[in-house]
Amino acid sequence: MGLCYYGGLDAKILQAYYNVDFANDLFNIKSHIGFLVSMNGILILWDSQKQIGVTSSTTKVEYVATNIATQKVVWTWYLLMDLGF
Repeated sequence: MGLCYYGGLDAKILQAYYNVDFANDLFNIKSHIGFLVSMNGILILWDSQKQIGVTSSTTKVEYVATNIATQKVVWTWYLLMDLGF
């Protein structure tokens, strides 16, 4: 899955991609989310994390992953604005 944000006239393009491994951990049944954020095709942020809660379906896992990726894109965008990009 992917999310894109296209900036104004400067054509700054933030893209986030994520992948979810639904409940593959046999000990605690939590899903893993891996994601990356790029600006104009250059990787600027990546992470992999285990979900805090347990979800009961792949749809809920995708929803949670989309939420986390969106938060990372918004945070990254504000950070870049503060840095003058």
